[in-house]
Amino acid sequence: MVTTITLRAARVNAGLSLRETAKKIGKSPKAVSFWERGIVPIKAIDFDKLCTEVYSIDPSIVEIPIVDDGNYDE
Repeated sequence: MVTTITLRAARVNAGLSLRETAKKIGKSPKAVSFWERGIVPIKAIDFDKLCTEVYSIDPSIVEIPIVDDGNYDE
């Protein structure tokens, strides 16, 4: 069984604030917060950069938040 962590936990474990994280990837702290809370989807390129370059972790152990857009596939 592989243990996974949330996007927020990855940031906290890296010892970074929202502001520090945002600065490192050229985004706003609000964008990072929205990604972590699943309010807006994170682009694959931003997710990969966060995990590999900023947090120094394997992206496969980080849960990508599911954005609730009100549309449900059945």
